[in-house]
Amino acid sequence: MKRKNILIGLALVMASSTLLANVVSCGSKVDKPFEEIKLSEFVDYATELKLDKNSGRKFLEVNSIKSLVDGDTSHFYVNDSDISQFPPSLEVDNGGIIKIRYLGIDTPESTGQVEEWGKTASNFNKEHLKNAESIIIESNDSKWNPDSTGGRLLAYVWYRNAGETEYRNLNLEILQAGLSYAKSLGDLCYKDDFQKAYNQANEHKLYVFSKAASSWQLEASKNALVDSNGWIVGSTGSNQSIISFNRDKIEKVNTLGVYNSNGDLLKSTKLIELVAQDAEFRLGLEIKGKTYYVLGDLQDGKGEVTEDIDLARVYHIEKDASKKGYYNIYYQLEENEPKTFFTINNSNNISYMQRDPNFYYGSFINTTIKQLRTMKDDEEKGYLSKLVRFEGIVTRISGQTVYVQDYDSERDLNYGMQVYLGYNFSGGSLMEVGNRLSICGTFTKYEEAGTYQVSGLEYMRTKPNYEKNTKLISTGNEITRRTLTPADFTRTTVEESEKDEDGYGVSFIEALMNSEVEMNDVTVTKVYTTQSGTSQGAMTLTVKDASGKTCTVRTEKIYKEKNVLATEEDFLNKTISVKGIVDCYNESYQLRLFSYSDVTFK
Repeated sequence: MKRKNILIGLALVMASSTLLANVVSCGSKVDKPFEEIKLSEFVDYATELKLDKNSGRKFLEVNSIKSLVDGDTSHFYVNDSDISQFPPSLEVDNGGIIKIRYLGIDTPESTGQVEEWGKTASNFNKEHLKNAESIIIESNDSKWNPDSTGGRLLAYVWYRNAGETEYRNLNLEILQAGLSYAKSLGDLCYKDDFQKAYNQANEHKLYVFSKAASSWQLEASKNALVDSNGWIVGSTGSNQSIISFNRDKIEKVNTLGVYNSNGDLLKSTKLIELVAQDAEFRLGLEIKGKTYYVLGDLQDGKGEVTEDIDLARVYHIEKDASKKGYYNIYYQLEENEPKTFFTINNSNNISYMQRDPNFYYGSFINTTIKQLRTMKDDEEKGYLSKLVRFEGIVTRISGQTVYVQDYDSERDLNYGMQVYLGYNFSGGSLMEVGNRLSICGTFTKYEEAGTYQVSGLEYMRTKPNYEKNTKLISTGNEITRRTLTPADFTRTTVEESEKDEDGYGVSFIEALMNSEVEMNDVTVTKVYTTQSGTSQGAMTLTVKDASGKTCTVRTEKIYKEKNVLATEEDFLNKTISVKGIVDCYNESYQLRLFSYSDVTFK
């Protein structure tokens, strides 16, 4: 008969020689046993909170959804009759679009850069609003309040599904689900509800409040399982109790080891070989000459084990992308389920954690800008949301955004890419026009604009061999430009000659996206100037060539000289040649102009 044994939690008082040295007290180390975790009953605060239309706060039912940008930002259309009630800085008159920044929450990033749980939070927002029958935005007080940028409205978003009578506060629901951090709760009219939801999500360690999985290596001399902080999992003597131990206790414990499917205890060299083969593993303890394999979860100081390896839980092991020589241990009950990782939590207790299924944890993939462009939409083979490394020449720098391009001899053109640096990137000195760089970052889709970019770059000057470093390859490289005509901006069909052997390809103009181009001898026939907001003074030029073909040139706020803004009068009915990059707006390609010096008047 197949045997099972139960690993019993350690008593609260045990001899210090057999316990984990963890807490310093009175100048000496004091041992700390497992702490059983008891969670309070989960409360649905989003159901308890009700929308009160008689509160005196502003509220408005939106017309429809324009875009659900990320976890805490959405854009809605409002009726023309409602536009006048909003502050001018919100630019609601530009198409009747209101940009909402959700009050009280701050979800991980999923656009400019991608953070763990960012895409999951964004998906949560989309899933709850896309089928809503009615959506109401509500202010925090008696007036509409813009955020610190001036371009977005701070508001609560309430939604009601078909067949329901009550609205649910989505801000609170996102926080309650553990997909957001709290933000400025003390200023909220619903501060008590938000505080309780935040405390509950934190207590239950949901999503953003969960602990990162430990990285493990095999201790070479004993084959002990040791995490990146030096903790060893084992049991005390013949007592079959699971606990984490400090490295200096290794001689006094039976340590948790890694076994292959035949029951062989693996040494580190064999483990590396089997990990590469995606083999199956078991975790086990050898006590008094017998091996006990982990059968289920090891939590709260106890766990079920078996002497029969065929009954033991199957674990998988993968290399840790950020720590050389370390691995991550996980199990996956079904192929399509999230991976559940073996870890040690802050109470020195064995625990398990599910990673974000929408976040890429792997090592970087070596590729090219051409491949990123070509494979961007392929879910199976594509690079979207993955860590990639590629080379490119810096062609332009605009605020926190850098444009790079790489020449492809096969198509005789430059493939371009937008790179978002953010405000924490320390390698700004590398970002010089003409520098060829090796760039490592996450390939993402910027949902609001419908464009693609790379973000999350790192630079560690004192660690030149750090695998995610941005690296300088060469300086002084020539910036080449493709000469285009207005007709080229409509070359959006993928020709057979532009496809590879697997049928993948991009059109002529899409291939040039974000790369340097020039257009000569076109006449400006129409000018639209943005009248408000952060883009006030930027212009959209309609230009026409000698054949009568037209396209659009979109300018930044450009200056003829210091403090002298270029205006419509400087361009209308003038024949010009321009340099810039290929850009896309509302699915139409255009030339983006950054500087007045890139214009030549005929």
